[in-house]
Amino acid sequence: MLVATMNVRTLPRAALVCAALAATTVISPRFAQGQTTAETEEDAAIREGVALRRAGRDADAVVVFERAYARWRSARAAGQLGLCEQALGRWVIAERHVRDALADTGDAWVQRNRATLEGALRVAEQHLATVEIVGGVEGAELFIDGERAGVIPANRSIRVVSGSARIEHRVAGSAPVVRVVELAAGTIERVSFPTQVASSQTQQINTQGGSQGAVAIDNRDPRPVTVAPTRIHPLVWAGAASLGAGLATTIAGFAVGSGIEGAYRRECVERIADPSCVDRRAREQGTLDALSVVTGVGWTLIGLGAVGGGVGAALTITGRGERRVSVVPMANGVVVTGRF
Repeated sequence: MLVATMNVRTLPRAALVCAALAATTVISPRFAQGQTTAETEEDAAIREGVALRRAGRDADAVVVFERAYARWRSARAAGQLGLCEQALGRWVIAERHVRDALADTGDAWVQRNRATLEGALRVAEQHLATVEIVGGVEGAELFIDGERAGVIPANRSIRVVSGSARIEHRVAGSAPVVRVVELAAGTIERVSFPTQVASSQTQQINTQGGSQGAVAIDNRDPRPVTVAPTRIHPLVWAGAASLGAGLATTIAGFAVGSGIEGAYRRECVERIADPSCVDRRAREQGTLDALSVVTGVGWTLIGLGAVGGGVGAALTITGRGERRVSVVPMANGVVVTGRF
């Protein structure tokens, strides 16, 4: 070790510099060559995708950009992929990839195209809302409009295209629990799922900017559920109507007649008789006679109503009911049928 150290120390400074340069010459070209090759392949892939986009073939271009992003994971590939996805209306994934590109603040391509990327991000955000999942079974899969969106509890905040969205909570061996929500762009909607799901239970909820009550249907027993209502005999209703009409007629006739008689007594009996009272008595007596007939009709209606209602009530009590109403659970509600 002492000899080696002395040899190095005795080397001229120029020799040490030459040795360093030689080492650099041997190592650097290999590294640079590999880096240049990789960049050239990515450049070629990006150029191919851009050419397809210029030709109006966005669906083909997105495939090329997806391959490039999967291989190199560069900010440029992410940005180009996000811009192409936005052109195809794939707002959720477009927003994600544009954000990935903008996160690399040191990338030269991102720096040159930052204004374009930020504008694209704003456009994507105008088409998206956020769904926050509350509850749910751990390990359940989440699907948005039939496409897998994540797993509980890892994915509780999900970006969703605004408008109507069908959110499914799927657990192996159980029927899916479904929520249908209306989402406004830029809003956050909380959607709840049960922490336990029965194997035969399917739930659906329709909301307009918020949650409402859920409808649960047990599909294990699809037979109609029959209900035996109390049958009220029609005579009861007829009697009640007759009784009401009779009471109204009698009360009205009695009130009018009492008013006429009271006025005549005050004006023609309790003070000095007026010659005109003789003619007035004759006139008002005809009115009182007519009111007496009306009152009689009222009493008749009361009697008929009491008798009819009583008979109807007796028939209702003694009559045997029949199962005439059925309630059938359906997928989208309940159907009630009956014979009357």
